[in-house]
Parts: sequence; structure tokens; C-alpha cells
Amino acid sequence: MGDFLRLLFDYIHSWWPIRLIDAGCQGVLYRHDGTVRCLQPGWHWFWPKLWRVEEVNCQTQNTDAGLQSLTTADGVEITLSLNITYSIDDAAVLWTAYNHFDSTLINIARGHAAEIVAETAWADLLSDPAGVSTEIQEALMEDVGPSGVLIEDVTMDQLSKVKTFRLLQTQSIGLALGRSSTGRATGC
Repeated sequence: MGDFLRLLFDYIHSWWPIRLIDAGCQGVLYRHDGTVRCLQPGWHWFWPKLWRVEEVNCQTQNTDAGLQSLTTADGVEITLSLNITYSIDDAAVLWTAYNHFDSTLINIARGHAAEIVAETAWADLLSDPAGVSTEIQEALMEDVGPSGVLIEDVTMDQLSKVKTFRLLQTQSIGLALGRSSTGRATGC
């Protein structure tokens, strides 16, 4: 009986001509003629089955760009991690401009970080990490600014030199062939 009632309510909801957009969200109205419109919070009338309404969270959001291994202008290998804080101004523009906005934003930010780090020496990165974050934020705003998104902040939560450990090639090849580090064959 429960499944029947759920199916009945879903069917009634699909034909209901009113949609409620919650506070902190915007609605994206897709019309049958191909136009897209942004809806503010509140009640909205629409034509069921001809038009579609999607709700988008527009509150401040934070996404982690993950660890990134880069090389500075003076050849120092580093690891850096970015956090990007943004909010959505116009959900209709955003949804028509991007597919999977979070992953696109992360890839754009990582690309700008790679360009900036490749042009900057290690000592300069250490002396002004906030300046690098600001450069990345400004570059992101240029890229995504007209798409209904406000980049509020870009922070670097990790910046460190990479310590590389390498085995001697002869030692690793010898071990792979079953020899000890002295060059003698092992076992039999």
C-alpha cells in the first residue's frame, strides 16, 4: 500500500503547476521554446510537462582543489593545495554555461596555479603566499565572472617542498634480478 501511495503522490506532484523555491536557492526554469530563466525564492507557476524547474543552492560553497605537484621557476618541486570559496549569483546563466561546475572550477584553478608557480621562484612563493592566492582568485574571476558566479576567496592551505627519495638504479635493478647489493647472485 505504501508504494502505491508514493507512486500516486509522485504522479500528482508531476502535474502540480506550482513550484516552491527555498530560501538560499534559485530556480532555473526551462521552457518548451528553449528559453531559460532564473527564479528567485518563493512560489512560481509553470506549465507541467511543458516546462521544467530545477532548484540550485546559491549559498556560499567551498570546494577543495586537492594536492598538486608543481615546479617553480627556479626548479624547486613543490606541493600545493587550494580551497575555493564561491557563491552563485545567477543560476540560469551558470547552468547554461557549465556542465559539472565544481570540477570545471577546480581544473581552471589548478591550471592558473600551475602557470603562476612556473613563473615564480620558491623564495618569492614563501615570502608572499597570499599574493599567489590573490592572483589565482583574480584569474578565476576573469574566467567565470560572466557566468553568474562570484569567486569570494582562494586560499592556499598547503605549500611545501617535495622530498624525493630515489633508489640507486643499479641497486634496484640488482634486486629485481635476484642479486644482493654486492652484485652476487642470491639463493638457488
